[in-house]
Amino acid sequence: MNNENYTDLIRNLEVLMTSMNKFKKKVRCDYDIGLFKIHYGIIYLLDKFPVMTMSEFSDRLGLAKPRGTLLIDKLVKEDIVKRELDENDRRVINIAITENGKNILKIIKKQKIDNMKNTLSVLEDNEIEQFKDVTTSLIKFIDKLIIK
Repeated sequence: MNNENYTDLIRNLEVLMTSMNKFKKKVRCDYDIGLFKIHYGIIYLLDKFPVMTMSEFSDRLGLAKPRGTLLIDKLVKEDIVKRELDENDRRVINIAITENGKNILKIIKKQKIDNMKNTLSVLEDNEIEQFKDVTTSLIKFIDKLIIK
């Protein structure tokens, strides 16, 4: 690829990332229970990995263990996350999402989907189809770049 093509592609990617950030803000869930943004990310993480040790949790987020503990403390206090002793090793503490946390996550996901549908409603059916195709292609390209 020649330099001009790289330059154009890089410029397009920068614009795309800025646009995606604006889109994310527009469709963001307004459900506020007094948590920081990172706490919502933790709830999503625990939905994906229902049980993990505190060490695994801190490692996944790239946090120092004391920082991870502080974040989990807040979620335990709000009955969103629970701590449990590991059945095989009593020295290990596992964290898991509570029923309350699962309910909160359902509300957040539903509101986010509703916000996305509302935002996308300005597009015609053929534009929705084109947008779906473009995003599918983008995901494939980005996955290829990340895996490399």
